[in-house]
Amino acid sequence: MTAFPNRLAEEIWTSRYRFVAPEGAPELSIDATWARVARVLAAVEPEAQAAWEGRFADALADFRFLPGGRILAGAGTGRRVTLCNCFVMGQIEDTLDGVFTALREGALTMQQARTARASRRLGLGITGLADALIMLGLRYDGEAARRVAAGAMRSVTEAAYRASVEIARDKGAFPLFDRDRYLAAPFVHALPSDLQAAIARNGIRNSHLTAIAPAGTISLLAGNVSSGVEPVYALSYQRRVRQADGTTASVQVECHALAEYARLNGGAGPLPEPFVTVGDIGPGAD
Repeated sequence: MTAFPNRLAEEIWTSRYRFVAPEGAPELSIDATWARVARVLAAVEPEAQAAWEGRFADALADFRFLPGGRILAGAGTGRRVTLCNCFVMGQIEDTLDGVFTALREGALTMQQARTARASRRLGLGITGLADALIMLGLRYDGEAARRVAAGAMRSVTEAAYRASVEIARDKGAFPLFDRDRYLAAPFVHALPSDLQAAIARNGIRNSHLTAIAPAGTISLLAGNVSSGVEPVYALSYQRRVRQADGTTASVQVECHALAEYARLNGGAGPLPEPFVTVGDIGPGAD
Protein backbone atom coordinates (compact mmCIF):
# COMPACT_ATOMS: atom_id res chain seq x y z
CA MET A 1 0.00 0.00 0.00
CA THR A 2 1.40 3.37 -1.04
CA ALA A 3 2.14 5.71 1.86
CA PHE A 4 1.18 9.36 1.52
CA PRO A 5 4.09 11.83 1.41
CA ASN A 6 2.63 13.83 4.29
CA ARG A 7 -0.55 14.44 6.28
CA LEU A 8 -1.79 17.13 3.88
CA ALA A 9 -1.64 14.73 0.91
CA GLU A 10 -3.81 12.25 2.79
CA GLU A 11 -6.25 15.00 3.80
CA ILE A 12 -6.54 16.08 0.14
CA TRP A 13 -7.19 12.51 -1.02
CA THR A 14 -9.77 11.86 1.68
CA SER A 15 -11.71 15.08 1.09
CA ARG A 16 -11.40 15.45 -2.70
CA TYR A 17 -10.59 12.22 -4.53
CA ARG A 18 -11.44 9.18 -2.40
CA PHE A 19 -14.53 7.47 -3.80
CA VAL A 20 -17.17 6.31 -1.36
CA ALA A 21 -19.65 3.93 -2.99
CA PRO A 22 -23.39 4.57 -2.57
CA GLU A 23 -23.59 1.67 -0.14
CA GLY A 24 -20.92 3.37 1.94
CA ALA A 25 -17.77 1.37 1.15
CA PRO A 26 -14.84 3.80 0.71
CA GLU A 27 -11.64 3.25 -1.26
CA LEU A 28 -9.08 1.94 1.20
CA SER A 29 -5.99 3.57 -0.30
CA ILE A 30 -4.71 5.84 -3.04
CA ASP A 31 -3.77 2.62 -4.87
CA ALA A 32 -7.49 1.81 -5.13
CA THR A 33 -8.11 5.27 -6.60
CA TRP A 34 -5.39 4.75 -9.20
CA ALA A 35 -6.77 1.28 -10.01
CA ARG A 36 -10.25 2.75 -10.56
CA VAL A 37 -8.92 5.34 -13.01
CA ALA A 38 -6.69 2.81 -14.80
CA ARG A 39 -9.63 0.42 -15.22
CA VAL A 40 -11.75 3.11 -16.90
CA LEU A 41 -8.92 4.23 -19.18
CA ALA A 42 -8.33 0.65 -20.34
CA ALA A 43 -12.02 -0.02 -20.99
CA VAL A 44 -11.75 1.30 -24.56
CA GLU A 45 -9.14 -1.37 -25.41
CA PRO A 46 -11.20 -4.61 -25.29
CA GLU A 47 -8.60 -6.72 -27.09
CA ALA A 48 -5.86 -6.04 -24.53
CA GLN A 49 -7.73 -4.46 -21.66
CA ALA A 50 -5.82 -6.16 -18.86
CA ALA A 51 -2.45 -5.24 -20.34
CA TRP A 52 -3.45 -1.59 -20.80
CA GLU A 53 -4.93 -1.44 -17.32
CA GLY A 54 -1.58 -2.58 -15.95
CA ARG A 55 0.31 0.01 -17.99
CA PHE A 56 -1.97 2.82 -16.87
CA ALA A 57 -1.76 1.72 -13.23
CA ASP A 58 2.02 1.65 -13.44
CA ALA A 59 2.09 5.18 -14.88
CA LEU A 60 -0.11 6.47 -12.06
CA ALA A 61 1.74 4.67 -9.27
CA ASP A 62 3.83 6.67 -6.80
CA PHE A 63 2.36 9.95 -8.13
CA ARG A 64 4.43 9.76 -11.33
CA PHE A 65 1.50 10.83 -13.53
CA LEU A 66 -1.22 13.07 -12.10
CA PRO A 67 -4.61 13.08 -13.83
CA GLY A 68 -6.72 16.21 -13.63
CA GLY A 69 -8.70 16.54 -10.43
CA ARG A 70 -12.08 15.85 -12.02
CA ILE A 71 -10.73 12.68 -13.63
CA LEU A 72 -9.24 11.46 -10.38
CA ALA A 73 -12.45 12.18 -8.49
CA GLY A 74 -15.03 11.12 -11.09
CA ALA A 75 -13.67 8.47 -13.46
CA GLY A 76 -15.17 5.05 -12.79
CA THR A 77 -17.54 6.23 -10.07
CA GLY A 78 -20.72 5.98 -12.11
CA ARG A 79 -21.58 9.54 -11.19
CA ARG A 80 -22.99 11.90 -13.80
CA VAL A 81 -20.05 14.32 -13.78
CA THR A 82 -17.78 15.95 -16.33
CA LEU A 83 -14.19 14.81 -16.64
CA CYS A 84 -13.19 17.98 -18.53
CA ASN A 85 -10.78 19.79 -16.26
CA CYS A 86 -10.23 23.20 -17.85
CA PHE A 87 -11.62 25.39 -20.58
CA VAL A 88 -11.08 28.98 -21.70
CA MET A 89 -13.78 31.65 -21.68
CA GLY A 90 -13.74 35.07 -23.26
CA GLN A 91 -13.92 38.39 -21.46
CA ILE A 92 -16.89 38.61 -19.08
CA GLU A 93 -18.84 41.86 -19.12
CA ASP A 94 -19.14 43.35 -15.63
CA THR A 95 -22.93 43.41 -15.58
CA LEU A 96 -25.62 41.04 -14.35
CA ASP A 97 -26.48 40.10 -17.94
CA GLY A 98 -22.79 39.56 -18.68
CA VAL A 99 -22.40 37.21 -15.72
CA PHE A 100 -25.47 35.16 -16.66
CA THR A 101 -24.29 34.96 -20.28
CA ALA A 102 -20.92 33.65 -19.12
CA LEU A 103 -22.59 31.07 -16.88
CA ARG A 104 -24.73 29.90 -19.78
CA GLU A 105 -21.69 29.59 -22.06
CA GLY A 106 -19.81 27.72 -19.36
CA ALA A 107 -22.67 25.28 -18.86
CA LEU A 108 -22.90 24.64 -22.59
CA THR A 109 -19.15 24.12 -22.83
CA MET A 110 -19.21 21.54 -20.05
CA GLN A 111 -21.93 19.54 -21.92
CA GLN A 112 -20.57 19.53 -25.50
CA ALA A 113 -19.47 15.90 -25.70
CA ARG A 114 -19.71 15.94 -29.51
CA THR A 115 -17.23 18.82 -29.77
CA ALA A 116 -14.85 17.13 -27.33
CA ARG A 117 -14.83 13.92 -29.36
CA ALA A 118 -14.40 15.82 -32.62
CA SER A 119 -11.17 17.44 -31.45
CA ARG A 120 -9.97 15.00 -28.76
CA ARG A 121 -8.15 17.87 -27.10
CA LEU A 122 -5.75 17.02 -24.25
CA GLY A 123 -3.70 19.11 -21.83
CA LEU A 124 -0.48 17.31 -20.86
CA GLY A 125 1.91 19.40 -18.82
CA ILE A 126 4.32 19.40 -15.91
CA THR A 127 4.21 20.22 -12.24
CA GLY A 128 6.89 20.51 -9.58
CA LEU A 129 9.15 22.59 -11.84
CA ALA A 130 10.35 24.94 -9.10
CA ASP A 131 11.22 22.01 -6.82
CA ALA A 132 13.13 20.32 -9.63
CA LEU A 133 15.12 23.46 -10.31
CA ILE A 134 16.04 23.79 -6.64
CA MET A 135 17.19 20.17 -6.58
CA LEU A 136 19.32 20.86 -9.66
CA GLY A 137 20.93 23.83 -7.91
CA LEU A 138 19.33 26.38 -10.22
CA ARG A 139 17.67 29.63 -9.17
CA TYR A 140 14.11 29.80 -10.53
CA ASP A 141 14.57 33.17 -12.27
CA GLY A 142 17.98 32.39 -13.78
CA GLU A 143 18.77 31.85 -17.45
CA ALA A 144 19.98 28.29 -16.85
CA ALA A 145 16.68 27.45 -15.16
CA ARG A 146 14.72 28.80 -18.13
CA ARG A 147 16.73 26.59 -20.48
CA VAL A 148 16.04 23.51 -18.34
CA ALA A 149 12.32 24.34 -18.16
CA ALA A 150 12.12 24.83 -21.91
CA GLY A 151 13.92 21.55 -22.51
CA ALA A 152 11.60 19.66 -20.17
CA MET A 153 8.46 20.97 -21.84
CA ARG A 154 9.95 20.34 -25.28
CA SER A 155 10.51 16.70 -24.35
CA VAL A 156 6.92 16.34 -23.12
CA THR A 157 5.56 18.03 -26.24
CA GLU A 158 7.50 16.01 -28.78
CA ALA A 159 6.81 12.70 -26.99
CA ALA A 160 3.09 13.51 -26.81
CA TYR A 161 2.82 14.46 -30.47
CA ARG A 162 4.72 11.36 -31.59
CA ALA A 163 2.46 9.13 -29.48
CA SER A 164 -0.64 10.85 -30.87
CA VAL A 165 0.57 10.23 -34.42
CA GLU A 166 1.10 6.54 -33.62
CA ILE A 167 -2.42 6.26 -32.22
CA ALA A 168 -3.79 8.02 -35.31
CA ARG A 169 -2.06 5.46 -37.50
CA ASP A 170 -3.94 2.75 -35.61
CA LYS A 171 -7.30 4.43 -34.88
CA GLY A 172 -7.49 7.42 -37.20
CA ALA A 173 -7.05 11.18 -36.80
CA PHE A 174 -9.42 13.35 -34.78
CA PRO A 175 -12.62 13.95 -36.83
CA LEU A 176 -11.99 17.66 -37.46
CA PHE A 177 -8.43 17.08 -38.72
CA ASP A 178 -7.61 19.11 -41.84
CA ARG A 179 -4.06 18.17 -42.83
CA ASP A 180 -3.03 21.30 -44.72
CA ARG A 181 -4.61 23.69 -42.23
CA TYR A 182 -3.19 21.80 -39.26
CA LEU A 183 0.36 21.70 -40.63
CA ALA A 184 0.22 25.42 -41.44
CA ALA A 185 -0.33 26.37 -37.79
CA PRO A 186 2.78 28.16 -36.38
CA PHE A 187 3.08 25.81 -33.39
CA VAL A 188 2.95 22.68 -35.53
CA HIS A 189 5.29 24.25 -38.09
CA ALA A 190 7.89 24.59 -35.31
CA LEU A 191 7.86 20.85 -34.52
CA PRO A 192 10.77 18.70 -35.80
CA SER A 193 10.55 18.09 -39.53
CA ASP A 194 10.26 14.31 -39.18
CA LEU A 195 7.32 14.76 -36.82
CA GLN A 196 5.61 17.13 -39.26
CA ALA A 197 6.09 14.54 -41.99
CA ALA A 198 4.56 11.85 -39.78
CA ILE A 199 1.53 14.05 -39.15
CA ALA A 200 1.16 14.67 -42.87
CA ARG A 201 1.36 10.93 -43.51
CA ASN A 202 -0.76 9.52 -40.68
CA GLY A 203 -2.71 12.42 -39.23
CA ILE A 204 -2.84 12.96 -35.48
CA ARG A 205 -5.28 11.66 -32.89
CA ASN A 206 -5.59 14.86 -30.82
CA SER A 207 -6.01 18.45 -32.00
CA HIS A 208 -4.08 19.81 -28.99
CA LEU A 209 -1.85 17.92 -26.59
CA THR A 210 -0.12 20.22 -24.11
CA ALA A 211 -1.09 22.90 -21.61
CA ILE A 212 0.44 24.59 -18.58
CA ALA A 213 -2.24 24.18 -15.93
CA PRO A 214 -2.00 25.53 -12.35
CA ALA A 215 -2.22 21.95 -10.99
CA GLY A 216 -2.69 23.23 -7.44
CA THR A 217 -4.65 20.56 -5.59
CA ILE A 218 -3.14 17.56 -7.35
CA SER A 219 0.32 18.99 -6.59
CA LEU A 220 -0.64 18.99 -2.91
CA LEU A 221 -1.76 15.37 -3.32
CA ALA A 222 1.67 14.47 -4.71
CA GLY A 223 3.43 15.76 -1.59
CA ASN A 224 3.08 19.53 -1.95
CA VAL A 225 5.32 19.71 -4.99
CA SER A 226 5.46 23.23 -6.42
CA SER A 227 2.38 23.96 -8.51
CA GLY A 228 2.73 23.67 -12.29
CA VAL A 229 5.51 25.95 -13.51
CA GLU A 230 5.01 28.47 -10.72
CA PRO A 231 7.75 29.34 -8.21
CA VAL A 232 7.62 27.96 -4.69
CA TYR A 233 4.93 29.83 -2.75
CA ALA A 234 6.61 29.59 0.66
CA LEU A 235 9.05 27.25 2.34
CA SER A 236 6.52 26.50 5.08
CA TYR A 237 3.08 27.78 6.04
CA GLN A 238 -0.28 26.81 7.51
CA ARG A 239 -3.03 25.85 5.07
CA ARG A 240 -6.71 25.39 5.78
CA VAL A 241 -8.12 22.30 4.07
CA ARG A 242 -11.84 21.73 3.62
CA GLN A 243 -12.95 18.36 4.93
CA ALA A 244 -15.54 15.98 3.46
CA ASP A 245 -18.10 17.14 6.02
CA GLY A 246 -17.67 20.80 5.09
CA THR A 247 -15.51 21.82 8.03
CA THR A 248 -11.92 23.03 7.67
CA ALA A 249 -8.71 21.89 9.32
CA SER A 250 -5.38 23.73 9.61
CA VAL A 251 -2.45 21.71 8.27
CA GLN A 252 1.27 22.55 8.36
CA VAL A 253 2.68 22.64 4.82
CA GLU A 254 6.35 22.39 3.92
CA CYS A 255 7.96 22.94 0.52
CA HIS A 256 8.67 19.57 -1.09
CA ALA A 257 12.22 20.53 -2.05
CA LEU A 258 12.90 21.71 1.51
CA ALA A 259 11.62 18.41 2.93
CA GLU A 260 13.85 16.46 0.54
CA TYR A 261 16.86 18.68 1.32
CA ALA A 262 16.36 18.14 5.04
CA ARG A 263 16.02 14.39 4.52
CA LEU A 264 19.23 14.20 2.50
CA ASN A 265 21.30 16.68 4.51
CA GLY A 266 19.95 16.42 8.01
CA GLY A 267 18.41 19.89 7.90
CA ALA A 268 21.52 21.57 9.28
CA GLY A 269 23.09 24.81 8.06
CA PRO A 270 21.81 27.63 5.87
CA LEU A 271 19.83 26.83 2.75
CA PRO A 272 21.56 27.10 -0.65
CA GLU A 273 20.84 30.13 -2.84
CA PRO A 274 18.39 28.31 -5.19
CA PHE A 275 15.82 28.12 -2.35
CA VAL A 276 13.80 31.12 -3.49
CA THR A 277 10.08 31.75 -3.14
CA VAL A 278 7.66 33.91 -5.07
CA GLY A 279 8.49 36.81 -2.73
CA ASP A 280 12.18 36.68 -3.71
CA ILE A 281 11.52 37.01 -7.43
CA GLY A 282 11.22 40.55 -8.79
CA PRO A 283 8.33 41.67 -11.00
CA GLY A 284 10.66 42.05 -13.96
CA ALA A 285 11.75 38.41 -13.98
CA ASP A 286 10.91 36.44 -17.15
